[in-house]
Amino acid sequence: GGNKTMEKNESIQNGRIISRREMIVGAGALAVGAAVARLGLTDAVAKELPAKDPYVKLDPEDIGERAYQSWYKGFCSYAVADAILGTLQDRVGEPYTALPILNMSKWGYGGGVGWGTMCGCLIGTGIVTGVIAGQEGEAIFNEVIHWYSENELPAYKPKNPKLPGYTPVRTKSDSPLCHVSTNRWTKKSGFAKPTPQRKDRCARLVAETAMQTAMQLNDWADGKFKKKHEFQLAIFGTTTQSNCMDCHGTNVPKVPR
Repeated sequence: GGNKTMEKNESIQNGRIISRREMIVGAGALAVGAAVARLGLTDAVAKELPAKDPYVKLDPEDIGERAYQSWYKGFCSYAVADAILGTLQDRVGEPYTALPILNMSKWGYGGGVGWGTMCGCLIGTGIVTGVIAGQEGEAIFNEVIHWYSENELPAYKPKNPKLPGYTPVRTKSDSPLCHVSTNRWTKKSGFAKPTPQRKDRCARLVAETAMQTAMQLNDWADGKFKKKHEFQLAIFGTTTQSNCMDCHGTNVPKVPR
């Protein structure tokens, strides 16, 4: 009993809680209905329009190349969002064409307008998985965060590189944080300033993250996605990372177990 604060990905319609995923499907239906009305199509023709899931499986290689090129247009968070949601705009149309991709995602660059918090490509992933999979997208997002933190990156090789002949060194971030990931790489590579080499490293990292996100979403669409990692909150009882000593030294915040 009583009023409770609802999840951000839920709304109320006709007294029933509906998910963000349902709202997206509903938006698509409204767009189709509007198009039918404008074109003067009959009810019989309208009934033949397919009622399908708004997500279609994507080619990770195509997603990677688009994300790489998009980084140079709007940076990390936008590049992931544009690669996946922009491709869906091109292939599916509504409801994705209603999304203002640049305005809803560009702010994530540099870990949130340059604050160095969560890496912008992961912010883009969170936006994408939330829009497409709703609450189920949280588990997908969690897997991509683990993948990002635990692998030597970037290994991606663009089809049309901005710096032909250059291959950035690979590093393991052990963290989803922008400043940790970037500084580990700059220490190993020697490119501490925002040089063309450092920019290209970020573009390749973004491309690889977009590819990983697309692969996880494809598995989800096929019903093959499996959660391998528990959420941090469930493990530690608070919002945290598990590598506190890297930054805090002896001043590690006490974490309840």
